[in-house]
Amino acid sequence: MKENIKDYLFHKKRFLSIDFCEYALETLKKSQWENHDFTGYETNDPEHGLGWEREVKSKPSGNAEPEFIGFQSPDWNKDHAHINNVIINSLSKALTEYVRSFGYKWFDGWNGYSVIKFLKYAESHQMAEHCDHISSLFDGNVKGIPMLSIVGQLNEDFEGGEFVMWGDQVIPFEAGDVIIFPSNFMYPHRVEPVTKGARYSYVSWAY
Repeated sequence: MKENIKDYLFHKKRFLSIDFCEYALETLKKSQWENHDFTGYETNDPEHGLGWEREVKSKPSGNAEPEFIGFQSPDWNKDHAHINNVIINSLSKALTEYVRSFGYKWFDGWNGYSVIKFLKYAESHQMAEHCDHISSLFDGNVKGIPMLSIVGQLNEDFEGGEFVMWGDQVIPFEAGDVIIFPSNFMYPHRVEPVTKGARYSYVSWAY
């Protein structure tokens, strides 16, 4: 049994090819993006108790959250669906490698994963520190809990935008890289403000 929580962070280099990343970027750069609203957790809600999810209206340090394109976005089209399908089909191998690396009899698979959500961090955009208690994904036909978080990078021609875990550990991303880690309170993470260019990434959650 691994006792260091950092041992459960899986970083796969060049998970996606550079050619595919460039193809995806061509589509995404021409897309219409939506504003992202950060969701946080009420620490002591008298009606719902501890940990009740709520929307946070204020933005950290006055900086904007990233923009996104998801399955229900107005601009989602066959090109976005194709990019989604290529990434999703590739994820099966990465998730299998992650799960099997531990050799735990009680942790041997997953039920599925969410449609890819693409994120664009323009200059001054950032993501506040949070953990991935994504209950909104499982309030309809899909039943479960977010078990594993998946974060992938599509480009590297920008400055700033560092992905930081546990307060101070920077995870160095290159275009095509993906990381996988448990979706719980022990894996807080954030994205620092982009200072030049635009950072393109994607996220999904296995359940």
